[in-house]
Amino acid sequence: MSVSEGDTRAALERVVRHADEFGEDLAADMDLLISTRDVTLLPALHAHLDRFLDEGDAFGRDLIATVLAAVAGPAALPVLLRAATRELYDDQENLFGEIARLTRADPGEGRRVATWFATGETVAERLAGFRALGDLPGSADVMLLTRALTDSDRDVRLLAVDRLVAAFTDADDLAAYPALVGASRSTDEEVRVAAVRFVGERGRTAERLAARAHSRPQSGALTRPAPDPVPAAGHRAQDPVGTPADRTADSAPTASHGVPDPVGTLAGLVADPAPSVRTAVAHALGRLGGAEAVALLLRLGADAERSVREAAQAALGTVGVDDALTPLLALAADPAPARRVEAAKALTRSIENDPRAAQRIVALAGDPAAPVRAAAVSALATVRDRPRWIPLVLALADDPEPVVRQRVAVVLRHLDPAAAMPVLRRYLDDPDPTLVWIATTQLQQLIDRQV
Repeated sequence: MSVSEGDTRAALERVVRHADEFGEDLAADMDLLISTRDVTLLPALHAHLDRFLDEGDAFGRDLIATVLAAVAGPAALPVLLRAATRELYDDQENLFGEIARLTRADPGEGRRVATWFATGETVAERLAGFRALGDLPGSADVMLLTRALTDSDRDVRLLAVDRLVAAFTDADDLAAYPALVGASRSTDEEVRVAAVRFVGERGRTAERLAARAHSRPQSGALTRPAPDPVPAAGHRAQDPVGTPADRTADSAPTASHGVPDPVGTLAGLVADPAPSVRTAVAHALGRLGGAEAVALLLRLGADAERSVREAAQAALGTVGVDDALTPLLALAADPAPARRVEAAKALTRSIENDPRAAQRIVALAGDPAAPVRAAAVSALATVRDRPRWIPLVLALADDPEPVVRQRVAVVLRHLDPAAAMPVLRRYLDDPDPTLVWIATTQLQQLIDRQV
């Protein structure tokens, strides 16, 4: 059956009315508009899109965007990305879903238009452009993303970090690694934290990838041409309706054979003025491991900020180096109860890997300070050899201090639900109201599991 221009215009009007009034089902009309791709509707589609944007109607915007993408194809990208710059206080998932489909249908055009927005004058343009670039197949534009790390807007900087991380993680793009190492020196605290986390999680992977690349035969290897200069934010690469730009996915810069040492990268941040960065450094060093990491963690273990100290102490318990446990064992004998609490927390992951840690936890469970005994009980919550530790926890079930009994109520349920039942029922009559509440909650969880 043939479809007339009048049929498609009527279908469009019904779709618009549905968006305005949430009326009858619109699936059939949407299918008709998408399948016929009537280009005579383009002026009306643009007008309706503008109206929905002006009215702040995200649902109407998405309906029209879907039809517009089907009718105009990749030529609709500038219009849809322009729509994405308008804040309608939604996540724009549907809109960027259409944009992603168009960029994948024509990656060259998609990269050209998205780059035009990513180098735009406004923050909204740059955010929309970088988000669209993230959906493109092929290599990321590392140079463009590196420039964005110094963007005037925080959200753009953080999005650039995310895209660089994705370029390395999803595509093994070694060129992204030096850029992220450089981001660890950013003036933006959040960017430094994100970069440090990446180095901790992927630094060793980068070393392996670089070594593998270096071991390949180099004779006769093809080299890529140098990429065009990347415009800074606020300087247009080219108008999206002009001639296609020369830049393509294949013009991404090549990675060097060597990569910055991950532990060396973090060494300069041990004295970072931001506690959040130093805490991230401690976690990252724990992931990287090695003697050099231990030396830095020992410095962080004496940090003035408690959160940094605890992160460093926990990392020392996981790096797998014999010397790393020595300061934690010494900390467990510190005269200050608060420091012994820190030791109990830090020894958690070493309990089943090192007999010295297990012995020290047993000693801390008998510590004269109640907070230390409570911390020792908490350290046993995730042990694998549960039968070994159940008697120690049960022995503290009648501890005179409520804070210890509170920890017993929680940990014992994890270690031995059957043994926990009578203890928790007894706690229902405890004089400490907090313990009564905890026991009630833990009992209910056990009952729910049985049901």
